[in-house]
Amino acid sequence: MAVVEGMQRYLHRNSFASEIRTRIVLLDEDRIANDRRSGRDAVALARKAGIDVILQQPSLEGVLVRLHPSQETRRVAGDAERELRRPWPDYTKPPTTAALFERFGLEDVIRAASRDSNLAALPSRIGLDRSAAPSPSGWARALDAPPHDC
Repeated sequence: MAVVEGMQRYLHRNSFASEIRTRIVLLDEDRIANDRRSGRDAVALARKAGIDVILQQPSLEGVLVRLHPSQETRRVAGDAERELRRPWPDYTKPPTTAALFERFGLEDVIRAASRDSNLAALPSRIGLDRSAAPSPSGWARALDAPPHDC
């Protein structure tokens, strides 16, 4: 819920929000059930606000595991953060844009998205497909906007 509510605040606070054509939030699938049990539905709230939802299975750390080469089809069932520390021992939560940009490239995202039905639409939806590969600064801006802690 906090991510969706943060996105809503971000959109209401910024005068350029009407220019944002693609509104997407990444939500941890492992938190959705907990929210719904407590009577809150982040997916419904996002859709009502015109924000598309992409579910991360089971969480951001699970997705980050799959961005590593040869891990695209790996499904993390337990502690995703612990699993992520195997290929990325110095991972810190939450990751910074700089850390993500340094660690992963466009090809990593496209490769993982090609094997993950939840992530499949993400690269093209935010303009990060092979035909329109952005400069490194464009990739960093896409990762940075809006910040997850709005």
